[in-house]
Amino acid sequence: MCIAAASLLAACTPDDPGPTTPPPTQTTSPTTSTTPSVDPAIAEAEAAILEAYQGYWAAKVASFADPAQPQDPNLAHFAIDTALAEAQSTLFSMQSNGIAFVGAPQLSPVVSNISLGDESTAEVADCVDVTDWQPVYTATGDSAAAPDQALRVPTESTAYFYDGRWTIRTSVVHRDTTC
Repeated sequence: MCIAAASLLAACTPDDPGPTTPPPTQTTSPTTSTTPSVDPAIAEAEAAILEAYQGYWAAKVASFADPAQPQDPNLAHFAIDTALAEAQSTLFSMQSNGIAFVGAPQLSPVVSNISLGDESTAEVADCVDVTDWQPVYTATGDSAAAPDQALRVPTESTAYFYDGRWTIRTSVVHRDTTC
């Protein structure tokens, strides 16, 4: 019906419509962003947590590359509590079994639940891709990987503000699943 009315109006319009007026100018007001602003303290903490997490992994990779050497000193700088104890235990086991890791994992950490205060903490979720970071027997170079080992494994870590810096307090790799 609207199309018919528009057609009728067009048919009734004279050939010379006369002077035309330009369409009214629309003014737009700046739109406000719906994205909430990030608290600078949270943003700073997140960056420091990611730095600690990356440092923790870099120290593990360096330490696991040659378990016969002393652990990378950055491991004790970036890791505390069970994260440090488990990395050191793994290193000892690798030494005992003549295993080293070659290559490096690919990380994609995401920080969440940052809590600042007297006991500052956060969570780090990651899907660690170990395709290019594999265990080998140092004597032969043969693979020491478990059969059917997942190559992308979910990892859950906790960060803790300790001794004036962010550290990794726990880190659990879920080898029984993939991500």
